[in-house]
Amino acid sequence: AKRLAEEEAKRLAEEAKAKRHTEDEAEKARLAAQVAEDAELEEAVMAYQSQLDQRKQEATTVADAAKEKAGAAVATAAAERAEYDKVNAQHAAHLKAQEEAQARVDKQEKIIAELEASKPVSTEGMSKAEKKAEKKAEKKRAKAMTAAIEEKEMSEEEAEEAAKLAAALANKLAKKKKAAKAAAKAAKQLEAEAAAADQACQDATEAAGAGAAAKEDAEREKEREVERQQEAVDDEVEAEAEAERREVEEVARQDQEAVAEAKFQAISASFQEKINVVPSCWFFQDMQGNNQGPYIGPQMQLWFQSNYFNGTTMVLPVYESFESNPNVPSDASFESLELAYPLLASNPELTFVTPPTGTQLLDRARAERDALLQENARARAEDEAAAKAYAESRAARAAAREKEKDDAAEKATKAKESKKALIEKLRAERNMASLTLAPSEEGGQAEGEVQDDAEDDDATEAKQRARVEAAAETEAEATAEAEAVKAT
Repeated sequence: AKRLAEEEAKRLAEEAKAKRHTEDEAEKARLAAQVAEDAELEEAVMAYQSQLDQRKQEATTVADAAKEKAGAAVATAAAERAEYDKVNAQHAAHLKAQEEAQARVDKQEKIIAELEASKPVSTEGMSKAEKKAEKKAEKKRAKAMTAAIEEKEMSEEEAEEAAKLAAALANKLAKKKKAAKAAAKAAKQLEAEAAAADQACQDATEAAGAGAAAKEDAEREKEREVERQQEAVDDEVEAEAEAERREVEEVARQDQEAVAEAKFQAISASFQEKINVVPSCWFFQDMQGNNQGPYIGPQMQLWFQSNYFNGTTMVLPVYESFESNPNVPSDASFESLELAYPLLASNPELTFVTPPTGTQLLDRARAERDALLQENARARAEDEAAAKAYAESRAARAAAREKEKDDAAEKATKAKESKKALIEKLRAERNMASLTLAPSEEGGQAEGEVQDDAEDDDATEAKQRARVEAAAETEAEATAEAEAVKAT
């Protein structure tokens, strides 16, 4: 029967071993497939991250070029505006000079009209003196008329010259105004393009940063998993050390209790043996604490009756013959005389010649034993409470680690699903990788120089509109990629 039982146990052990081997092989295959899948996911993510980094670099280049062109366009617009303001000031100055010259012409014409009106109709009937005075006034009017005519002619020439200059500057001013307007429009358009390119650069940067952050999160989670495993091992080692410490302390307590109990039993047995036995001799301690003896009971009684001893004198009864052992026993304990003979005051004649009735040693041993038992019981209660608290704390830490592990597993599962979706997307777009980056390249190549001539405004506006549409497409694509990477 024993042999059959051993064979059955061996068969069951072999079956269990084969089952474990099969399970181990299945687990190894599962882990290998998992590693291969993770490697494929990681390779796809790295490829996508490389595309994001390239997109970021290209978007940065486009944004820098757009900012540079926008800055140059703003400077050109400022220069054109300054030139326009200069020509406009010159034109205004000539117009003002023309108005002033015309005002002088009008003034001289008025003077001439007044002089014409001041001439007399006829000199008939005038006296000689009046005629002379009139003649003199006529000369004065003629002189003033000549001066007014000359001033009028000069002012007319100045007005005509100022009008010519103003007309010439008016044509130049119109061209400068058109050029300044075109430069301002181009600068505004290039600034809008630079802002769009900068936004696309920011989106590409965020997308690349999100991919890098996801990778860093995965690496941190791996490190955290190692830390969790190490924490579990440390908790296990600490728990074993704590259990071993409590076991050692318990053994030490039990040893102490055994020693105290043995001491108490020995003293109790000795007390029972000597309870009716008269000591064969005595030792005592003098005033200096020196041991004296041994002496027989009658000699001790004589000294006691002679008042050499009192109730506080420390004495030691010896039940062996002092001839065989004249020294104080190594395990002996002195006690006061009044404790050895509790009825010392009422029966002094019985001292040292009758058996001692004091139970000091027995009571002391009992008290020591009980105190030790009480102290050990308190220590055991404290250890049990500490062990319970430690177990609860350890369980709480283990639960926290499990929860953190479950959360990390759930997060990893979601990330894995996102990576799988990313792989499908990359496989579908593998042949369109070059087209994915085309909008940014075309957006960079479509930027041409802005024409200042008013005749090319329509063509310039069409080019600018095309650049804005290309920048908008690039921005939308970068935003979609950033959202996909954030989801991952």
